[in-house]
Parts: sequence; structure tokens; C-alpha cells
Amino acid sequence: MNKRKSFILFFISLFLFGCNSKQIFISKNYFSFSTIFNINVYQDVDDSIFRKIESTLDKYNKLFDPFNEYKGINNIYTINHSKEEIKVDDNLYNAIKLADKYYNSSLKNYFNPYLGEFTFEYKKIYEEYTNNKDNKITYLDKEYIEKSLNNLNNFKIIFNDLDKTIKRDGDSLIDLGAFAKGYVLNELKNFMKEESIEYYLLNGGSSSVYLTTNPSRTDNNFLVGLRYLNRKGIETKNNSIGISSIFEQLIEVDGNKYSHIINPLTGLSECNYDFSVVMHEDPILSDILSTSLMLIKDENIINKIKDEYNFKYSLFKDKKIIHSSNDIILVDY
Repeated sequence: MNKRKSFILFFISLFLFGCNSKQIFISKNYFSFSTIFNINVYQDVDDSIFRKIESTLDKYNKLFDPFNEYKGINNIYTINHSKEEIKVDDNLYNAIKLADKYYNSSLKNYFNPYLGEFTFEYKKIYEEYTNNKDNKITYLDKEYIEKSLNNLNNFKIIFNDLDKTIKRDGDSLIDLGAFAKGYVLNELKNFMKEESIEYYLLNGGSSSVYLTTNPSRTDNNFLVGLRYLNRKGIETKNNSIGISSIFEQLIEVDGNKYSHIINPLTGLSECNYDFSVVMHEDPILSDILSTSLMLIKDENIINKIKDEYNFKYSLFKDKKIIHSSNDIILVDY
């Protein structure tokens, strides 16, 4: 994975806690999933809590890694480089099975955890582009797209619940990029509940955040600023926020813009918006939906999905709202 340690803000960290000097505030940063996870706790906790958080991030960073193998661990890389049944631990098994569940739902045309042939190739192109923008960059050609789409349409994962084995049936590759950080935030959320920690904010870098209540404000809201809007933010509590954007890995070739968000039906970078904001109590769904909505132009389809999953959303183009559930209130700060 990319070991670059620059801190790319998803949310501007303003007004995350009050000015009361007596308010307990503990903040820790961890580099994981090629970004910075910022963990803020607003009550007195033992240092062992943060050691367990660090251990959880490290565990899932290795399990979900499609680019590197680790001694003694069967991870996404292991599965993608085999056609045999791979024995995995419960954590990875449950994660892939949940991703597969959402893939085989009403989100099937928009969320696909088996897009690795496309996303990994895009990553190579993007790295070449960022290393030397003077080079002539060729985006995914027609032949590659057709081959990979054929692989995708004939692919499935075979799960063995008894032995906790996973087998690739076909040539596509697993990539949990539109799912991983939301899943990890949900695991941390569950851990905090088990430890009876009530006041905290989990910032998963450039795409996901989960927060509880702010003890320094009478309304208990956090105010978080949206990176892509000038001094605009959202006030919320006990919620997760997911964001997807074309700006993080953007390539311009012959006047055309390509992002890392791939349409599973066409194999093309076909985002209808510059960025999306989704709010849901489940950080997994916030992560999945924020990416999925980038690919849906028809507002009727969006609203059908909204009725099913009960989330809030706003979709932006040129800093203007194109579609919205009208229940995300932007505030000035």
C-alpha cells in the first residue's frame, strides 16, 4: 500500500470540541489504509483502549490489503492470487460475506467488491500519472475493459461457512476499497460500546467518519466542515458520514477527466457528480452508498434506494447541490 504519510483531511477539524478547558479531550493518530485515522475521545479512558484500537486498525489493514502478503496471514492478496479454497479467519470471512451480501442486493449495479481488475489497473495508471505528468497516459483501453467485464460477469465467490474458506470462481479480483474503512469504523464503534465509551469521534481519513455526542455543547452536536465547500459544514450527532469524490485520484487525458470510481456495468469512470455526502447511523452503509450514488443519474432510482436504506444525502457538481434528500442542512462557520 501507499506509505505516503501526508494527512489528507476529509473534514476540517473545526468545532469538534468546546472551549471548556476542563473538558477531557484525548486525540490519537494512526496511519492505516493509506491515510490517517484520527481517534478523538472526550472522556477519561485507559491507554489500553488506544492500544486495542491500534491493534484493530493494523489487523484489518493487513487483512484487507490486496497488494501485499504477510507471514502467517491469509488476506485479500492471498485470495486474489489463488484459485483454491483459502482458509481465512472469522474477521475477513465475515467482512467479505457482508460485502457480497450488499453486492447481491438492490445496490448490485453500483457497488461491486470484485472490481479489482479495474481499480488496481487504475491505481497503476494514476501512480504513473502523478510521477510524471509529462508522460503520455493511456486510460484503460477497449480490449482491456471488454475482457475484464466478461470476467466480472462470470465471477462469483464460493463461501464455506463450516470451514471458513473462500474460493474465487473466475478471474476477477476482490477489492474492498468502497467498503473497508466503513467496515473498520463499525468495528471500532462496536468496540467503544463494549468498553462503555460514550463520547468520541472516529475520523477515517478521506472518506468516512463516525461520531457520538459532543459533551461540550448543549445540543450535543459536532460541527464538521466539508472539505470541498468553502466554510460550510454539518451539525450532527450519533451518526456516520461518508463522502466520495472524483478529486482524490483524478487523471486528465486528452481533455477528459477520469476518477478511481468505476461503473461496474461499463468498466468506465462515469461519475455524474463531483462529490457525494451520505449520512447514516451505520458507517458501512455510509461508505458504500456515498460511492454508489456517484454513479446514479436518475433521481427516482436514488430515492428508491433511499426508501430502502433510510439515509440522508446530497450530491454536488461545481459546488452546487444537484440532488438531495433535503434533510442535510449545511451551516456556515
